[in-house]
Amino acid sequence: MALAHVPQTVTGTMTLHTDRQFECIVNCDIVAFVLDNPSPLVADDAMKALLDGPADQLDKLLVVANARFRDGFTVECMGSSASVEGVIFPDAADLERRWTVEAPSSLPIIWQLVVKGRLPEQATAAAFQFPKELGPVLLTVNRPAQEPVTLLADAGELTDPIPVQFKVGSSSPGLSAHGFPISLRCFFIVVGFLIFLVLIWRRHV
Repeated sequence: MALAHVPQTVTGTMTLHTDRQFECIVNCDIVAFVLDNPSPLVADDAMKALLDGPADQLDKLLVVANARFRDGFTVECMGSSASVEGVIFPDAADLERRWTVEAPSSLPIIWQLVVKGRLPEQATAAAFQFPKELGPVLLTVNRPAQEPVTLLADAGELTDPIPVQFKVGSSSPGLSAHGFPISLRCFFIVVGFLIFLVLIWRRHV
């Protein structure tokens, strides 16, 4: 097999937000993925034939690849899965522009795929899976109020689960750090201050 391009490691960044929304950015060899294989297994000749071929054929393959990506992407949360609300995926015009204008005849074409969604309300841990056609994915996960962690997702396999938390601190809305309603604590502070003033007054009469 005539492989001329440098095979690329697929990397990703998963950002979890406090409202349980997430955004995952995956940097991959998009043409290799469209051809249904990891970057190291696809020869330049096959990539060039696809990019130089009919645009409608490329569009059809991109639609299939988009569906394959959606099917292979999973965030598993203790028995339930996160919902995927959208995937930003290129079309034939995007790849043609990169191939002929922005970086003429340069392989591989590294593209950012973006996935947005939401984790279940009960999620306290999460594991991540990507389509096996991407090969291994080196994933950095940014979590609220926790240190970032880097995971290796083997091709088509779930990572080990990692803990996630979405509440910064343990206090509930309307409660102080000690668990009392804020209005009640304010009342006690005012009463205490009034008692203090009365004691000071009595000492001077």
